[in-house]
Amino acid sequence: VDKDYGILNHTYEAFDYYDFPTPMKDVGVENYDLLQEALINGSESISFTDYDGINRTFYIERLEESGWFVVSAVEDAIISNIAKQLRDNIIRIALWVMLLALMLDGAFRLYSYDKTAERINEVNDLAYEDNLTRMGNERAYAASVDSFGLNDYTDDLMVISMDLNRLKWVNDHLGHAAGDEILKEFVSTVNSVISKSDIKMGRWGGEEFVCVCYG
Repeated sequence: VDKDYGILNHTYEAFDYYDFPTPMKDVGVENYDLLQEALINGSESISFTDYDGINRTFYIERLEESGWFVVSAVEDAIISNIAKQLRDNIIRIALWVMLLALMLDGAFRLYSYDKTAERINEVNDLAYEDNLTRMGNERAYAASVDSFGLNDYTDDLMVISMDLNRLKWVNDHLGHAAGDEILKEFVSTVNSVISKSDIKMGRWGGEEFVCVCYG
């Protein structure tokens, strides 16, 4: 369409091919005056019944430098079908996104639960573990003794109380690091000679240890 809204050519067989601008009002199509009005008003598209009785949407692109227009017509039925397919695809994608979101949320919750449970177990272990020797502390010793009935081991039960002499002297003269090494070496020695399945041992505090042997 030229800048004076004249159609340069028309491909419908009932009309000739125009080699010169033909005003829309002279083409013989009832609604082309609506198209010319849309061009004048700067509209980007307009829909109406075309010369062959088919509803079409006319898309308008203005060629700024020349003032001419390129007008493309697409059947509304095609647009509706494309819109329906697009809608179905959007719904399908949305459902997959929702499913993925639920799966990710479930995985995150499970991961968080596992991490929380793991952390709780770590905290509980620390509460019953001597930080230096990595053996049971007084709390762990008391809990382990309560876990079995002493009456069941009357004939083969032995309680051993141990402490290290002059550990304070070592700490005062050689440093606490040296004292700590002695404590760890002591625990290692005890563990090497007594079966852990037959012993409930704990660090009672400082240089004091207690063992309950049975079986």
